[in-house]
Amino acid sequence: MIGTTVGPYRVLEKLGEGGMGEVYRARDTRLDRDVAIKILPPAFAADAERLARFEREAKTLASLNHTHIAHIHGIEDTPTGRALVMELVEGEDLSVRISRGALPIAETVAIARQIADALEAAHERGIIHRDLKPANIKVRDDGTVKVLDFGLAKALDPSAGSNPDLMNSPTITSPATQLGTILGTAAYMAPEQAKGRAVDKRADVWAFGVVLYEMLTGQRAFEGEDISTTLAAVLMRDPDWTALPAGTPPALAQLLRRCLERDPKLRLRDIGEARVLLSSPEALRASGAPAAPPAAWAGVRIAWLVAAVALVIAVAAGWPVLTGARGAASTARIEASLAAPPGFVFGEGLALSPDGRRIVLSAVDQETSVASLWLRELDSVAPVKLAQTDGGFMPFWSPDGAHIAFFADGKLKKTDLQGSPPQVICDAPSARGGAWGPDGRIVFAGTFRTGLEMVDAAGGKPEPLTTLDEGRHEKSHRWPQFLPGGEHVLFVAQTGEAGAKDDASTIEALSLKDRRRTRLLAANSSPLYAAPGFLLFWRDGALRGQAFDAGRLALSGAVFPVATGVAYDGNEFAYATVAADGTLVYLAGAVRGESSLSVVDRAGRSLRTIADPVFIEGGLALSPDGSRLAVAVTAPGARDTDIWTYDLARGTSGPLTFGEGGDRNPVWSHDGAHILYTNDSQNDGTIYRRAADGRGQAELMATTPAGLLAYGWSRDGRWLLAGASADQTSRDVVRYDRDARKITPLVETRANDYSAVLSPDERWIAYASEQTGRTEIYVRAMGDEDGVWQISTQGGRTPLWRRDGRELYFVTPQNRLMVVNVDGRRAFVYSTPRELFGALFNSSGYEDRFYAPMPDGQSFVIDVLKERTASLLTLVTNWTAKAGR
Repeated sequence: MIGTTVGPYRVLEKLGEGGMGEVYRARDTRLDRDVAIKILPPAFAADAERLARFEREAKTLASLNHTHIAHIHGIEDTPTGRALVMELVEGEDLSVRISRGALPIAETVAIARQIADALEAAHERGIIHRDLKPANIKVRDDGTVKVLDFGLAKALDPSAGSNPDLMNSPTITSPATQLGTILGTAAYMAPEQAKGRAVDKRADVWAFGVVLYEMLTGQRAFEGEDISTTLAAVLMRDPDWTALPAGTPPALAQLLRRCLERDPKLRLRDIGEARVLLSSPEALRASGAPAAPPAAWAGVRIAWLVAAVALVIAVAAGWPVLTGARGAASTARIEASLAAPPGFVFGEGLALSPDGRRIVLSAVDQETSVASLWLRELDSVAPVKLAQTDGGFMPFWSPDGAHIAFFADGKLKKTDLQGSPPQVICDAPSARGGAWGPDGRIVFAGTFRTGLEMVDAAGGKPEPLTTLDEGRHEKSHRWPQFLPGGEHVLFVAQTGEAGAKDDASTIEALSLKDRRRTRLLAANSSPLYAAPGFLLFWRDGALRGQAFDAGRLALSGAVFPVATGVAYDGNEFAYATVAADGTLVYLAGAVRGESSLSVVDRAGRSLRTIADPVFIEGGLALSPDGSRLAVAVTAPGARDTDIWTYDLARGTSGPLTFGEGGDRNPVWSHDGAHILYTNDSQNDGTIYRRAADGRGQAELMATTPAGLLAYGWSRDGRWLLAGASADQTSRDVVRYDRDARKITPLVETRANDYSAVLSPDERWIAYASEQTGRTEIYVRAMGDEDGVWQISTQGGRTPLWRRDGRELYFVTPQNRLMVVNVDGRRAFVYSTPRELFGALFNSSGYEDRFYAPMPDGQSFVIDVLKERTASLLTLVTNWTAKAGR
C-alpha cells in the first residue's frame, strides 16, 4: 500500500492494524493535509450486504461533527477493498498513556468528561460505539480528546447483531494472532454484549466505566489469560474496588459503580448524566476534603464550575489551601473551567461584573449561528439568556453592575438584568469594544478607520474623542478600558504601516481632561487593567502582565506570563476579563473554527467538497460560468487575508493576491476575465482588479478617503456598485463611475444599507437594510424607475440572484437559505419566500458573501463553519504569584 494512491490520497506509512482493518497515514493531494485511511478487512469486500450496510452506516457516522469525535471524510475504493478516509488525530492513544500508570484524578476527570461528551452526541443521533476502549481514544498534547471508530463495530458486523456467536463485535472474530486485540475488546464488553444479546447505548456506558476504572487504577477492570476467562470475569467478577486510589472523590466512585452495574436496568441509563457529574466540583472533591471554597474566591461558590474542572493544585497534596478559615489569605494559584451553555459555543466578548460575582458573555447557537448574551451568577450552575439580545457581542458593565452595554445590529445598546427590552444608545456600525465610565459616559470604538468616541449612556450623538495619527499610519483606535478614577482610558492604537512587524500597534492611555495620549508599550493586543496595579496584554500566544502604576501611567519590572493558550483574533482582541478583586477569566483555545467549502443541492445535501478545512474571512464569489471560485482566505501562518481562486473542474487552487493588508469581497467581471476585490491597507476599502489567471499587476479601480466596498460591476465595466460610509455612522449603496470618478447614491436611508447585488439585466438592486430596526431584504429599481419592495418579512441578509434573474436568494437570521421566484421583465413581480435548506453558514462578516448559486440555481457553493474549538472558559485566581507579589 505504501506509495500507492487511493483516490486523491497518497499513502505514506502504516500506522497500525486491528480487527477492523489496517490503518495508514496518507496525504490529501488536493487539500494538502494528512488523513488516516483504514483499509477494511478483505472478507468484508466480498459481502455485498455488509458493504451496503457499511456505506449506510458511514453516511450516518459522517454526520457526527463534534469536537471530541474523529471526523469521517469519505469512502474510497482500493485494489483490496473499501477504505474509510478519516481525520488524522495526532497524539498517543489512551492505552499508551495508561500503560505508564494511573492518571491523576484531575486529568482522569478532564479526559472522561470529553469521552462522555462525545458519546452523548453520538447517542443523541442514535449511534452506539460498541467498541469503546483506550486504544480507540486519542489524547492530543493539549489535552483534547478524540474518540475513534464510532459505530464501525456495527457497520462491520456480518449479522448486525443477529448472530450471538459473534458477540456483536468484529474484533472478537479476528485471527488468533491478534490475541491482544481480541482480549482488549473482550475486556470492555458489557455483559449483555458478551452473551451475544442485542445492545443499546447502555453498552457504551459500561465500556465507559471500564475505561474510567483503568485511568484511575492503571490496571484492567476485567482480565484473563484468554477470551473465555476474560469474558468470565466480565460476567461474574467485580472489579477490585480497593485498587482505586486513596482520596478518590465519592461522587466519582459512585459514578463508576453505576456504570459497571451488570444488569442494564440498574446501570446508569444515559451517558449525559456522567458528563454532568464530571462537569461538577464533586468530581474533584477528594474524600474528606472541606466543602468550603478557597478563601481567594470569597463570595463565589465552586458550583459555578459546570464544565470539566482542572485544578492545578495536586489532589495528592491534600488541598492545603482549603484548610484555612474562610476569608484567610490564599497564595496558591487556582484554575477552573466553565463550559458554554448547552448547544452553544462562546462568541465575541466576555466581561466579569465589577464585583466579580457575575459574568456576561456572548454565545453562538451551534444550529443557527446566531449569537446572544448570557448571564451567569458565579454562585449558580445555570446560565440565563438575556432577553432580546440576539446578535449581541462585546458586552461590558456599568460601574454599578446594574446594566450591561453591548453591540448588535450596528448599534450600541444597553439592557438591565430584569428582562427589560434593550435600549439603543447610538449607532456603532463597526464596533471594536467599549467601556462605561463612572460619570455615566461610554467610550467606544464604533466605526472602523476612526478614533474613539464618547456618548452619554442615556443616549445621544457621540462626540469624537481621539483622531488617528496619519504619520504613524494608524488604522483605528479600539478596545477602550477605564483606569481607576475614570480620568484615563486605556486603548489600542492599531497601525497599518506597510511591512509592520509584530507588536506594531501600541497600548496607550488617554486623558479625558486634556486628550493627551501616553504610549505605554508596543503590543497588538487589547489591554486589561488589574488591581492592585498590573497591565495585562496578549503576546506570542499567551496573556502576559507587567506592573503598572495607574496614577503615574508608568510600567515597571519584567513582563511575566499569566496564562497560555488564551484565545485571540485578528482584530487584536484577547478574550480575557478581570474583576476588581483580581479574578481573571479567559477563553482557552481558538476563537473560531475552520470552515468547509462544499457544493450542495437545493435540499442542502452534499454533492462534493471543495476545501476542508479552510479559513475564510471575507467572502466568496462564483465565476459567471460556475467553473471557478474566488475566496478570501487566510492561509495558515498568514497575517492577512488574500484572494484565492479554485478551479472546480480541475480541483486546483492558489492565491491570486499577495499584497499588504487584507483582501476581501471578491466580485467577477461579466466575462470572467477579472476579479474585483477590496483591500483595507490604506482605508476602509480600496477597490482593485486583477486578471483572474494571475497575469499582470493589480489595477486600482476606485477609492475615496473613507473607503469603498465592491458589490458589483456593470456589464460594460464603466461603473461599479459599491458600499460607502455615510458620515461615519452607516452604510449606503452607491454607483461609482470610473471615468468621472463620480459617486451617485442609489440606496440612501438613515440606517445601514449594504450587501447590494445587481440583477443580471441591471434593472434592479437587491440589498439588506436595517431601516425597520431589523435587517431585511429589499429590491429597488435602478435608474429613473420607481419602486421599492420588501422581500423578507422575518429578517434576512446576503441576497444573491440566479444568473437568469428568475430567482433571488437570501439567508434568514436562523441560517435558512430562502428562495423567491422573480419576474422583472416589465414590472417587478415576486413570490412568497420559501425555504430551501439550513446550514451553519460562516457569516461572521455582515457584508461577506458566504454562499453562491450555480448558474442554473440547482446547486450552491456554501461556506459552512465547523465546530469551534474554544469551548471552555478558564477562571484563575492568585495569578499575581508569577509577578512576585
